[in-house]
Amino acid sequence: MNNRLISIILVVLTVVNLAALGTFMFHRFRQPPPPCSMEPGLQHRRMHEMLGLSEEQHRRIRKVRSEFRNTTQPLRDSIHDYRMELLALLEKEGPDITAVDSLLDFISNLQNRMHKMSVHAMLQEKENLTPAQHKLFIDKFKCKFAPHSWRPGMHGPGRGRHKHRHKHRNNH
Repeated sequence: MNNRLISIILVVLTVVNLAALGTFMFHRFRQPPPPCSMEPGLQHRRMHEMLGLSEEQHRRIRKVRSEFRNTTQPLRDSIHDYRMELLALLEKEGPDITAVDSLLDFISNLQNRMHKMSVHAMLQEKENLTPAQHKLFIDKFKCKFAPHSWRPGMHGPGRGRHKHRHKHRNNH
C-alpha cells in the first residue's frame, strides 16, 4: 500500500512540475523579441538591413552618425572626467555636499546637451528616410525609451531590477 501511495505522489508531482515548466516556456517564448533587443554591436548593421536602406541613404546616415560622434566626443570626455571627480569627492570622509551637488548639476547640464544633440542627429537621419522607414526607425526607439520593466524579459510594471521606480511613480 505504501509503495502504491508513493508512486501516485511521484506521478502527481511529476505532472505538476511538467505543467509549471510548460507554462514558463509558453510565457517566455510566445513572442519574438522586439527590434530593440539587438546586441549593441550589431545595431547599426541590422538597422540598415531592417530599414532596407539604399546605399545612398546608408552613406548619408553614416555621415550624420560620424559627425555626431565627433561633435559629442568632447562632451563624453568631460562627463567622464566630472564623474571621476565626483567619485573622488564621494570617497572622502565627510564630502562637501555643496561641491557634490554642484558637480551633479554640471554633469546633468552636459548630459542634457548630449540628449539634445542626439535628438537633432535623429532628426537629420529622419530627413534621409521614407515615411515607412521612419516609422520602423521610431518603433526601434520606443522600446529604448520605455520603462525598464516593459522591456523584454520583464513581464509587467514593477518587475525586474527597477521596482523602486514604479513604486515612486505610483505615489505621485
